[in-house]
Amino acid sequence: MSEVLDISQDLPVIGRARCITVCAGAKSILDLRNTLEYLETMSVLVLGYQTDTLPAFYVRDSGIPIEYRVDSASDIAAIVEARDRLNLDTGILVTNPIAETDQVDPAKHEKVLQAALKKAAEEQVEGKAMTPYILAYMQKNLPGVIEANIALIKSNVALGTQIATLLKHT
Repeated sequence: MSEVLDISQDLPVIGRARCITVCAGAKSILDLRNTLEYLETMSVLVLGYQTDTLPAFYVRDSGIPIEYRVDSASDIAAIVEARDRLNLDTGILVTNPIAETDQVDPAKHEKVLQAALKKAAEEQVEGKAMTPYILAYMQKNLPGVIEANIALIKSNVALGTQIATLLKHT
């Protein structure tokens, strides 16, 4: 049986573009350790915004350590400016965990995720169909997913706006 590299399809773009991506971490349905390994291989700097562990989208903490923590938008802007002064051609990924009050229940999340994976295997869902299948299953079976998604989008936009404003004024 071959091993599948189950990572987000946007990672190659982050690796080769001089962009700053603010996200709520990797989707918990992906292989998070492989995702971090891939980012490292692509020379993407992964920053944990006010966190020492990789956020897992709907939940704050995957339990996987992140090497670099930043505690303010000004710290992030300074890192971006340093990258640009050095003329490095790589992206920066800022992982911004969902607020504790907005996350879904981590225990329920894991239980529903495992049930979704089992059901997908039973129905022989594979390849590109897997992610939409799992996300739809979780939306149907995990209370608070839609509200969590809205909250994390607002949080990411707010942090991204702070960073962009600081960079514009330098």
